[in-house]
Amino acid sequence: MTDCQMQFYGNQVISSASNGLNGIVVNGFSSDVLVGGVRYHQMNVVGNQNNSVASSGINIGGVNTKVLGNFIGTTSTGTGTLSNAVGISVQPNPGINYIGGIYDSPARNLISANISGNIKLFGTSDTRIKGNVIGTDVSTNATLGVPAAGIEVFSNASAEIGGLNKGEGNIFGFNTIAILINISPAPVTVFGNLIGISPNPPGAFPPIPNSTGIVVLGGNGNVAIGNGTYAGRNYVSGNSTVGIYMDGTNQQLISGNFIGMKPDHTAAGNGSHGIHLVNSAIQNQILDNVVSGNGGTGIFLNGAGGSNVINNNHVGADSTGTSTASNAIGISVDSGIPTTFISNNLVSGNTSSGIDLNLSM
Repeated sequence: MTDCQMQFYGNQVISSASNGLNGIVVNGFSSDVLVGGVRYHQMNVVGNQNNSVASSGINIGGVNTKVLGNFIGTTSTGTGTLSNAVGISVQPNPGINYIGGIYDSPARNLISANISGNIKLFGTSDTRIKGNVIGTDVSTNATLGVPAAGIEVFSNASAEIGGLNKGEGNIFGFNTIAILINISPAPVTVFGNLIGISPNPPGAFPPIPNSTGIVVLGGNGNVAIGNGTYAGRNYVSGNSTVGIYMDGTNQQLISGNFIGMKPDHTAAGNGSHGIHLVNSAIQNQILDNVVSGNGGTGIFLNGAGGSNVINNNHVGADSTGTSTASNAIGISVDSGIPTTFISNNLVSGNTSSGIDLNLSM
């Protein structure tokens, strides 16, 4: 491998006719490339790379690439669109790459208004995605009118989405699906993100709804959404349909999140179910979450497999257990599902049933 240490910053990679296929390409022979930087004048504006569904604003194939402080798919003000087909694509490579740094610092990227997806990860890549604004304008409150998926993880890609340190969480708004993890056997962690609510103005947390919060398709014991700690907590709230949807998953973890609630312990419900498991999803663990304020069922197992564990959640109440934030139904387990372990939950204040077991078998 050729060791190429390079910084690329302060550019506007924009063309009404596009630049062939991609805007910026870091190929597989490159390493230690910095696209942008941690000072405001180092921002690149990368847009209008959309003459093919495979076109990307930034296409990464090298290792130890850092993408910091750029506007990708938007104008330099962050309030208009310069849509790429895909914002950032990460191709199979043997190393670690970094997208973003700390929210509310010059290292964050604004990655929005890209037609076919904002970030796509492929193959045996390992990507750390931290502190970015994905799907909204620069204020984090307004849509740019080009909905697409926020982050998509495919095949053998590994990813850290968010993190455990202050400011490492990403902000997702107005995406079709905020995070899609599609049959990836590699480790994917989702920690500390705001998915469907904005941090601005401080303390208000207004909704910035994605259609769906998080979707996990397949996989076996490799996905962790939250880790049971305050630092790892995701807020998956204010989305139009389901908060977290798992289809055919095995041994995945949902732990310590607020689903339908804001950081101030008030409701910002998802329009449908809080957590929805379907299609032979087995041995998944739903632990220590607050799943409240949602328009449908808080936790719904529908066509899922056996041995799923639902333990120590607050369903229909806030985190203190003293205030109501109703779901339509608290916990529902549909017919035909084998063993389900439901224990030590606080299920209170829901509009209809607390626990609905439709167990005709």
